[in-house]
Amino acid sequence: ASLIFKNRVTISGEPREPVHIISAIPEQPWGVVAIYGSMASGSRVSNLNLEGGSGQVVKGVHYIAMLSVHDTSDVIFDGIILRRNKVFDDAMHIIYSKNIKLKNSQIQNAYSDGLDIDISSVDISRTTVTDSGNDAVDLMSSRVTIYQSRLIGSGDKGVSVGEASTVVVVDSLLKDNE
Repeated sequence: ASLIFKNRVTISGEPREPVHIISAIPEQPWGVVAIYGSMASGSRVSNLNLEGGSGQVVKGVHYIAMLSVHDTSDVIFDGIILRRNKVFDDAMHIIYSKNIKLKNSQIQNAYSDGLDIDISSVDISRTTVTDSGNDAVDLMSSRVTIYQSRLIGSGDKGVSVGEASTVVVVDSLLKDNE
């Protein structure tokens, strides 16, 4: 099962009562939560916990993460927790998007990359990525700021700065990454 939002969406959990999306059968992954397209610009997601999702191909669109942001802008994620995605690569994938903000969040035990950012502009603040199978943050052709964040215990790099990317890392901890 997947949730694909093609219009502006507001998901508003509370710190003590977050919105949870988990598998009904713990060993079996569910699909993707995706925010897709220009009509989804301005979406707001707060206090959302995702666990055990995967990714999915839906109507020819390849969503390669449990939480996917495609071809949109001005989206804010605040206080989200992503844990243990399965099968597809990334816990969170952002592609063809502008002015995306990820703050006060956690990504734990990603199957491959914790956060994969392609051809996008993203600000990350006060976010912790721990124990990713590959990179904590993987960039391709993107402009990214990482501020007061912790990238710990990744199977490869804390930050992989790929093709034509610019990253500024300020007041952050990169520790025990291979």
